Amino acid sequence: MNKVLETIPYVINNSVHVRINKEELDRFCQQIKKEDIIPTAWKTETFYNKGSFEEQVNYIFIFNSLNFCFWSDERWKIYYKNKWHEGSSALFASLTRALEEGNLILNPDFIKNLNEEKFEYILRGKNKIPLFNERLRILKENTSILRENFNSNFLNLIKKADYDCLKIVDILNDCFTSFDDKVKFKERTIYFNKRAQLVAKYSYELFKEFRKDELKNYSQLTGGAEYRNPAVLRYFKVLEYSKELSEKIDNKIEIPSGSEEEIEIRAFSIQAIEDIKEKLNKGGFSVSSPEIHTLIWFKGKTLPSDSKPHHRTLTIWY
Repeated sequence: MNKVLETIPYVINNSVHVRINKEELDRFCQQIKKEDIIPTAWKTETFYNKGSFEEQVNYIFIFNSLNFCFWSDERWKIYYKNKWHEGSSALFASLTRALEEGNLILNPDFIKNLNEEKFEYILRGKNKIPLFNERLRILKENTSILRENFNSNFLNLIKKADYDCLKIVDILNDCFTSFDDKVKFKERTIYFNKRAQLVAKYSYELFKEFRKDELKNYSQLTGGAEYRNPAVLRYFKVLEYSKELSEKIDNKIEIPSGSEEEIEIRAFSIQAIEDIKEKLNKGGFSVSSPEIHTLIWFKGKTLPSDSKPHHRTLTIWY
């Protein structure tokens, strides 16, 4: 069983600040149509799709090594293909642009010699990406481990995992400290594994597209615990926060990483996705938690501009 699903019930059963409104969850499910489920919706025009299968798998690993914490008062943006991109789309754009400009960012030997000035150029845009130094450190660390343990090829990690999504997550956790997304909650260890599961999700979808076969245990992955999805679920009243937590979020007061409030937000956003999946599949759908995560994430792009903000946590985990 997925460690995330094994451990988050303890948070759910001991929560103070967050709850799920079952009636609103049912109402939210009634709005979803089968055609809304688009597993690979993340593959936008900023995704690098010109390389070989092996290169695209490495690209997914590099991307998700850096795929965290894009919020700030002055948003980092990238202008690419005649439009501005923010967040993860901007990260895809910056990596794709770098490859098109001849920078070998999928090669750990290139990244070994990558300095701050060159990394700043690769990520150049409007404003500076948050946690810049932490991103460079993680990129160097992860690609060094990939070079030394997997011959610079993420496909070798997938092979070691026996083409199993859950084992991919376990190996990422065991070998790469920046993927080992777990916390202590009232002396219990709680697993979230947001970015590691995203690597497995994207790898599964690439395998399905290019190899016409599937990685095992994809259906055992959960949704990701991050910023946008809990904000969307709160907008639709599926998630309800305590008055104290609501006031902090609405006034853009930072919620510390690893605090009980932040852990509850993350756990309940995952549990809500599980509940939505169960409800939909009982109603005739055949949908996975990662697919629901993607649907909710893209709904977040269509919310009114005056919607309540997401919670603010400075973290490498999402």
